Amino acid sequence: MNEPQQPTRRPQQWLIPFVIPFIVVLVADLWSKAAVFAYTNTHEIDGRLYIESSIEFTWWIVPAWNTGVAWSLFADSPLFIALLTALLIPALIVAYWKWYRNHHTFVDIAFGAVLGGAIANAYDRFMTHLSDTMFGVRDFLAFTIPVIDYDWPTFNIADAGICTGFVMLLIASFVQERRAAQLKSSQPTEGSDDSNPQNHASTNT
Repeated sequence: MNEPQQPTRRPQQWLIPFVIPFIVVLVADLWSKAAVFAYTNTHEIDGRLYIESSIEFTWWIVPAWNTGVAWSLFADSPLFIALLTALLIPALIVAYWKWYRNHHTFVDIAFGAVLGGAIANAYDRFMTHLSDTMFGVRDFLAFTIPVIDYDWPTFNIADAGICTGFVMLLIASFVQERRAAQLKSSQPTEGSDDSNPQNHASTNT
């Protein structure tokens, strides 16, 4: 049985829910990075980066440079990560436009948050190769998980937007699959009494 096509939505139905989280995550991330790192100086000694701060930050603000991705993976390959980012962002935009734009407001918000965060971090990655004052993605949020006493790797608002949007997409996918399964189970199976028109005709005579 073929799945019904998603109805085409008017631009205002998907554009506003997408643009608002996109702008909020993008602007909040770049502004917060600039505000924190305006009070820092970075020195490179023996290949290691040392950050000095001219003010005393609160306990949950710890400025740090990240040349890799989450948990500093691929930190030794910043150019590779920048090129991969340049490919992934257009792919996400195309995927949203072609397959997800007509789904639901929940999905629009999720993609807006993911793309806003991805572009904000991409700005840092590209500027790392164009500026002498950038050494990677600017992270500064640092928290400890109290139950297991684990120091979570520093991150930024863009990372939070990407993770939140990704979780929302997983939830949307789970809900869609569950609804599809319920719809399929409610359909009469081939060969059953409900699907045989002759049975209906015989009951009406």
